[in-house]
Amino acid sequence: MMKMPGKQRCVFLTLWNSKPKVLLYMDISRKLSFYKREMGRQKEHSSLSPALIALRDHYSARLLFDDHPVLLREKSEPAADINSQIDLTIVSRGEFDRPVALERCLFFDLETSGLMGGSGVYAFLIGFAWWAEGRIHIRQYFLPDFGREPLLFLKLDPWFKSFDYLVSFNGKSFDLPVLNSRFLMNRLDLHLKKLKHIDLIHPVRRVWKDSLPSCDLQSLELHLLERRRDNDIPGAFIPQVYFDFLQTGRIQDIIRVIDHNDTDLVSLIFILDKLNRIFDDSRALTLDIAARARVARIIAGQKPVPLQAFKILESSGQEPESAEYLYWKSMALKRAGKAEQAHTLWQKLQRYPVFTFRVMEESAKYLEHNLRKNGEALKIVEQALHLMEIQREFGYRPEKIYADFLRRKKRLLQKS
Repeated sequence: MMKMPGKQRCVFLTLWNSKPKVLLYMDISRKLSFYKREMGRQKEHSSLSPALIALRDHYSARLLFDDHPVLLREKSEPAADINSQIDLTIVSRGEFDRPVALERCLFFDLETSGLMGGSGVYAFLIGFAWWAEGRIHIRQYFLPDFGREPLLFLKLDPWFKSFDYLVSFNGKSFDLPVLNSRFLMNRLDLHLKKLKHIDLIHPVRRVWKDSLPSCDLQSLELHLLERRRDNDIPGAFIPQVYFDFLQTGRIQDIIRVIDHNDTDLVSLIFILDKLNRIFDDSRALTLDIAARARVARIIAGQKPVPLQAFKILESSGQEPESAEYLYWKSMALKRAGKAEQAHTLWQKLQRYPVFTFRVMEESAKYLEHNLRKNGEALKIVEQALHLMEIQREFGYRPEKIYADFLRRKKRLLQKS
C-alpha cells in the first residue's frame, strides 16, 4: 500500500494471479472485506488442483469442504441375490450367535501411505459400502493431500452411528488401528471401535485354508466368487502411487487405486454372503472335500454341538467324505452324547493310518466306560500296541500315545 499526496488516498493491491487493483477512498472495514474476498478466491484457486478437478470429472464425483477439498465418489449397483439375514454362528465359533441384519453392516477398507501400520501411516482413501433394498452402495473419500482429515472425520463419525456391525478383511489388525490412530491424532474419538467387528479373514481361513493357494482377497475372488480383476494394481505398489501423485499430479494410477478399493468393498459383501450360504438350507454352498473337513472340525468344537449342520454339509457335497471329515464328525457325535454312532465311524476309520491310533483309543474308551466290555477294549489296546511295536522297528516312536496305551492295558488287566 502506498500513500498518495493530497486528500485522495488509494491502495495498490496485488494478489497472486491477479492484476493490481486500485481502491479509492476505502475505510478499514471495506478494505478488510476486500482482502477476505480476494484471499478466498486465491485459496479456492490454489486448493483445486488440475489433478483433483480431473478426478472429480472422471468419476462425476463431488468435492467436499472449500478450504481443504476432499473428493467424494458415490455409486450403487444391484445385488438382489443376497440374503438380508446373515447367520455366522458356526463359522464365527459362537462369536456372533444371533442372525446379523445385513442392512446394519458397514463394510470398510483403507488405502494408505504405508503397509506396516503405525501412527505415521496416512489413510488417503477411505472406502465404505453397505447393502440396502437389493443394492450395494459405496462411498469413497479421497484425500488429495495431507491435512485434510479434521473436517472429514467430524462429518463421518455421526454417520457411523447408523450401523451396528463393522465388516472388514484383516481390519482388526490393520485398517481399524490405522483409522483409530488418525482420529486420535486429530483429537477425536472413533465411533467405529464401538461396533461389533466382523473380520472376514478369520472365518475364511477356518473354512478354506486347506483349499486355496492363499486366503488373500484376490485369491478368494478368483476361486470363490469366480471374478477376475482387470488392470488391477497390486496392493504393495499403492503407497508409492500416492506419493507420486503428490509430486506429479498424475491421476492414471490413482484411478486404478480407487477402482481397486471399489472392488475390495464389493467383494467383502459377496464373501460374507458365501459364508452365510454354507448352512443355508435353501441354497447351500457346495464345498470341496478339504473345506468340508475344516467345517466339520468347527462344528465339533461348538457347544452345544449342532448336529443338523452335518446334514446340510452332506446334502451339498458331491464327492465322498474324507477321513478327516469323518473323524471330526465322530468327535462331534461323541460330544453330543451319541457315542454308539461315533463308535461306528471309529471302526471305519481304523484303516486310515493318520487316525488309526486316535480312533482305537476312542473305541477302547467307549467299550470300557460305556459298555463295560473290558475284554473287547483290551483286545483293541493290545492290537494298537502290536502295531506300534512294528512301527518302532522302522524308527517311528510314538512315545506318548504308546505310554498311554500301556497304562490303559495295565488298568484293563486289573479289571479283568
